[in-house]
Amino acid sequence: MENSTDPPLLTAPPKSALAFQCATAFLCVLFIGFLYYRLTDIGFRQDLNIPAYRFRGFDFRAYYTFATDLLNGRSPYMHDTAAGPNPYPPLYSVLLLPFAMMDVELSYIVWTILSVAAFVSVLILGLKFGRTPAAPWLTLAVAATVLSQTYPVAFVWERGTPEFFILLFMVAGLYLLLRRRHSLAIVLLTVAVHIKLYPLILGAFVLLRAGWRWAMGFGVLVGTLFFVLGVKELKNFWTVIQYTVRVPERWIWEGNHSLRSFSSWAVSNELMDENAAGTFTLVAQIALVIVFCYLFYEAYKRRLAGAAFSVLEVGLLGMSFTLMDLLPTFSHDYKLSQQFFPLLVLMVTPGAAALAERSRPARNLFIILSGMVGAVYFPRILGIPKTPLLVAIFGLYTAVAEIALKSKGHTNLATPSPSAVTEETIASERPS
Repeated sequence: MENSTDPPLLTAPPKSALAFQCATAFLCVLFIGFLYYRLTDIGFRQDLNIPAYRFRGFDFRAYYTFATDLLNGRSPYMHDTAAGPNPYPPLYSVLLLPFAMMDVELSYIVWTILSVAAFVSVLILGLKFGRTPAAPWLTLAVAATVLSQTYPVAFVWERGTPEFFILLFMVAGLYLLLRRRHSLAIVLLTVAVHIKLYPLILGAFVLLRAGWRWAMGFGVLVGTLFFVLGVKELKNFWTVIQYTVRVPERWIWEGNHSLRSFSSWAVSNELMDENAAGTFTLVAQIALVIVFCYLFYEAYKRRLAGAAFSVLEVGLLGMSFTLMDLLPTFSHDYKLSQQFFPLLVLMVTPGAAALAERSRPARNLFIILSGMVGAVYFPRILGIPKTPLLVAIFGLYTAVAEIALKSKGHTNLATPSPSAVTEETIASERPS
């Protein structure tokens, strides 16, 4: 099989109207949504029962309790806090031990500062996915300022959830996969999985970019670290997971955007029969997974390589991030804060810019997708879970991947030319 070398780094960000058009659509939808809330005098707190303002660090205090129990020689799964029992893998409590050594207020402040730093780091790394040598700082400042004022991001920082740490580990792992630094990549992705389980889906990218042996190594490392506190604590963790899956009503509300939550919401509003809700959830989950697996198989057959994502891979990335919200039982507002990342990668991918230049339907698809991702950052939409919106975004990312498959070449090119950049397949031997 023919080997290929990565194209040289760009000396300047590629000039493309796509990033401007997508950013404009995102910002316009976001602005209209917030303007609606202001003009109708709905407000962001009491009227919509938004819990982000209960008190600072509501969720972090629960993590602090789990880590304090472990520090004092007790099980991190023994307490049912105001935020619920401990549904996190054992390693998460171990990672929190340094915070348990501080006063809870001080540890929350340190946690929040580090979370903000992780958020900014994700933006910097995300811009580098377009293979530019340095982040354009004005773009970075505008993106950080706008996103930091949205409700899902405020939810993360005020409640003290770990979403931006998880996102940083995921993004850094994916970035290192592109640079073929597989060992460190799977370590970072493994840490993300052991904070919360949903990043496990990114194992598909380990298989896609690194091959079977590295994917198996990722699986072994993930499985081994479940035993970091011993078999007893692993059983305690599994008991909590079973409880939260079987008794979800405590967490089912309009701020939980999973398919399971949506079906329960539909039952409570007499839009769906209770007996049909479970079937609806299962069928919807299976259908989404089948679509993802089909497109992943198409990408795998093409043995993609190179130091930038192809449009096909960007479509798969966006599908992965929406599945992280749709498939678990609990996907509260704070998880929505991560949805900007696949769109950011799409905006800086040279192959996407080339595709948008020569295909008006593709350009329109990217712009519509950008606007719908912007709607994710509304505080609420008509008092219902954002599940239908996430399903629609999944469908649009699916269309992105399909267009890439049907276009001439399905892409991995990261080298711009003075004219339109064409999407070419960079084939190389899949690393073993």
